[in-house]
Amino acid sequence: VPRRLLDVGEPHSNARIRLRLRNTRDIPESTLLWCTLSHCWGKAEILRLTEANMSALMEEVSPSELPQTFQEAVEVTRALGIRYLWIDSLCIIQDPPNGPDWLQEGVKMHGIYKGSFCTIAASASTDANKGLFRFRDLSLLCPIEVSLNRDEAMPRRRLYRLFRKQNSYVVSRVWGHLASQHLKVQPLNSRAWVCQERYLSPQTLHFSSQLYYESKDCFLSETYPNKSLDLDQHDRMFRQSFDFRHAMIQSLAPSRFANKFYTFIRRKPRKEIWSSWHRVVEQNMACDITRPSDRLIAIGALAKVWKSASQSEYLAGLWKGNLVYDLMWVCRPLSNTGSAEFIAPSWSWARVSGGVSFGRELEEDASVPLIDIVDTEIDLVGDDEMGQVSYGVIELRGI
Repeated sequence: VPRRLLDVGEPHSNARIRLRLRNTRDIPESTLLWCTLSHCWGKAEILRLTEANMSALMEEVSPSELPQTFQEAVEVTRALGIRYLWIDSLCIIQDPPNGPDWLQEGVKMHGIYKGSFCTIAASASTDANKGLFRFRDLSLLCPIEVSLNRDEAMPRRRLYRLFRKQNSYVVSRVWGHLASQHLKVQPLNSRAWVCQERYLSPQTLHFSSQLYYESKDCFLSETYPNKSLDLDQHDRMFRQSFDFRHAMIQSLAPSRFANKFYTFIRRKPRKEIWSSWHRVVEQNMACDITRPSDRLIAIGALAKVWKSASQSEYLAGLWKGNLVYDLMWVCRPLSNTGSAEFIAPSWSWARVSGGVSFGRELEEDASVPLIDIVDTEIDLVGDDEMGQVSYGVIELRGI
């Protein structure tokens, strides 16, 4: 549970909105339901929670001081019938960067997003001033059903068969993997944090050229509100790695799901667990991050899921149970270098900036390791083993 939430007032009330921060310990558990906002900070100057203004914001947050995206997220939250909204910059103390409050709340990300009612994603906005809502031609969103003789030449572009009733087809600009690809190239999805924000949330509303709805069961759009869209090949593989979304929701859910989850995981080959982690890291490292020191924190919530599945020791982004193969990462491009500040040991992918990729030898049954792991040691910055580290060493021995 997050420590603080933005109170947006009674849902569906006509009274003047009075925003204020609330400590969750003061909110009855029966009414503790919140939405989360996923957004790009960009270069815009936005209202942030600090030690200096905390007392004032606990009394009232002026809507006029909020950037457009925050204001519209408040509207959406109220329209959904939810009273509380979590926004990182307003609910975590931002000074100093990576200060005590940030370290304490940052490790709760898995619970904050998993426990939310819904995540509101400002997918098309490059910063907090761009807002959620877009002006668009609604006629372009509506598919058209047409009838064609089978002997007629079929257009090669912008015609996608949704269903067939004898000779009936649907013509649309948006369908299947194209919608998934569209979201993938949106500004928000270039952020490293979004990997865990998107996949941990029970349901997400993506605000882009149209509204998309994503949950563990379906992916809908305004164009096809009653037909779940297909994902592109990468997203499909990413989610289906030991039923990715299902496994994560179960592993982070209350204990009544625990036995079902562990039985489910034990039936999956260990190789699938490790290779799916490699895909997660590759996707995360292909995204931008404002502070390189946050790289391990930005994937920490997902690491908790893999720990539940693997029961292995976590070592600054690598797993002791698969360390030989986890060490087989390379920079993409090869010229990438690490930050001047210490972020992770030199053998961890978190040490470098830019993309990385893993060798696929793990997926080859014929591969034979030529080293043994003698010893490992990690010193943590805080108490969270999936968080920042201050030191790390591994000792290897050739066979």
